Amino acid sequence: MLFPSVCEETYGYAVVESALLGTLSLASRVGGVQEMLEGTVAEGFTYRLGDTAGLLAAIEAVTRLDHKTVEVIGEKLRGEVLQRLDGAKMAERVRRAPHGD
Repeated sequence: MLFPSVCEETYGYAVVESALLGTLSLASRVGGVQEMLEGTVAEGFTYRLGDTAGLLAAIEAVTRLDHKTVEVIGEKLRGEVLQRLDGAKMAERVRRAPHGD
């Protein structure tokens, strides 16, 4: 999925829904989208806001992958996002946030 948002998305529901379906998102690193994809297999397919060359590089990187590899990446991403959506883990991150942990 191509998600070239220029807004400070607070959560990025479309990216989360895409990941839960095992679909890789090519997304700009902005707001909640960056937070959700940071440290996942999809992070390598993100690009700096307004960086057209970075967007093109992400598109080219995906087009060089075979279908099976894209499926494997999508399933790995799905697992990573599911872990992030774990209620106990989310509560712990919220608890630590004011302390900068």
